[in-house]
Amino acid sequence: HVVSSTLRACVAESQQRAGAPIQRAGHRRDGGPQPQCIGAPGVHPTQQWIDQPVDQLVTGPLSQQQPDRGVLAGFPEPPPPPSPPPSPPLGDDGLNSTPWYAFANERVTSYGVYSPWLFTGPLRSPSRLQNTFATESFMDELAAAAGADPIAFRLAHTSDARLAAVINRAASAAGWQARPSPAPAQTGAVRTGRGIAAVRYEGNSAWVAAIIALRVDTASGAITVTQVAVAHDCGVIVNPDGLRNQVEGNIVQGLSRSLKEEVKFDRSGVLGVDWETYPIIGFSELPDDVRIELIDHPELPALGAGESTISVIGGAIGNALFDATGKRLRTLPFTPDRVRAALAAAG
Repeated sequence: HVVSSTLRACVAESQQRAGAPIQRAGHRRDGGPQPQCIGAPGVHPTQQWIDQPVDQLVTGPLSQQQPDRGVLAGFPEPPPPPSPPPSPPLGDDGLNSTPWYAFANERVTSYGVYSPWLFTGPLRSPSRLQNTFATESFMDELAAAAGADPIAFRLAHTSDARLAAVINRAASAAGWQARPSPAPAQTGAVRTGRGIAAVRYEGNSAWVAAIIALRVDTASGAITVTQVAVAHDCGVIVNPDGLRNQVEGNIVQGLSRSLKEEVKFDRSGVLGVDWETYPIIGFSELPDDVRIELIDHPELPALGAGESTISVIGGAIGNALFDATGKRLRTLPFTPDRVRAALAAAG
């Protein structure tokens, strides 16, 4: 929207000055990802930590979360704006910054990060994808530290019936077998894993859970997603086929952004200007096994589906990668280079 609005303004001004209709033609290098940095997962750092052992989480001060609400980190910036008041349970949370799990104590602090020298615009599920990835990765870390099954740990820390329903429905569709992560010791170059991620999108806009199974080639660092199971609740379903198509599109783009897409830039601007320097996932790389469970609530209002599923894909892949290898990657996308580096790192 930012791009099209700016382009229309430029064309209108040029036409007015020329006094005649004009034609504007371009190619990908002119438009492409140049203004889309705000949606790149790698430029939204989020910090989360706990202040005491996992077995004391229910009674002690839990965690602090610092979700980035801006564009770029590491450059001079003005003082951050005041944090908004905390959202009430099931209230509006436009950035998915308030965790959807229940603990006795939590604090969420938002910081604005600005960089006026790089023109930016939104990409599907801006900030929400990044914050969901951070929250779901951290919940998985807590479950592992507690020696708990990732799904059982999530269910033990939510009183939201709709969130529990999508988690259980996705688990059933995927054939989830309860056990802690990571998986028992595996031998050979290829390891397998499964991961869960869930979200109460924007506080009250949709409830989604995704379970992803994958293979990791530890020699090359390549990840192959073998199965995706998604349970989706957006109230009453008006058009089941249209809703299923939305979920499928979210899955495809979510896999692409989690495994391949990365906006690289320097002071000259964005460096990924074509499909070679900004690759996306191909049809041959998509899993054959995709299971979608739509939960209909005829008694409830219709909500949204355009951006909700994509927000859980990165977290599910990251958690499956941890399950397969015992290594936690905290930067998207999960490129072969990053996977190999993580596998080679000590600890």
